[in-house]
Amino acid sequence: LETDAAAAAAHAAAAAVEVAQAAVAKADSSKLKAHAKTAALAAAQVLDAVDVVSSHAAAMLADLEVEREAHLEEATRVGEAVKRHEERVKAASAARAASVQRRQDLKEE
Repeated sequence: LETDAAAAAAHAAAAAVEVAQAAVAKADSSKLKAHAKTAALAAAQVLDAVDVVSSHAAAMLADLEVEREAHLEEATRVGEAVKRHEERVKAASAARAASVQRRQDLKEE
């Protein structure tokens, strides 16, 4: 979403630069030409700012992807450890039950 918004903003700023440059070319008075040049400069500055924000957003998304992968790997390790623990608990429980049964059998004899 952020990259789509940045792309849309870049497109809009580039269009504003083109419109302002066309206004400079068609301006028939020096005052109008000066205003059009100011608008072209402002639109170019917006385009530069959008490029910077877009670059930062891309870097942040890349960092988040790396962090997400690390969390997934950690979650997998934890899940495997939980499974191993559950298997040990089941084995210990079965061993206790067998021990209790042996004691019970010995008492009955």
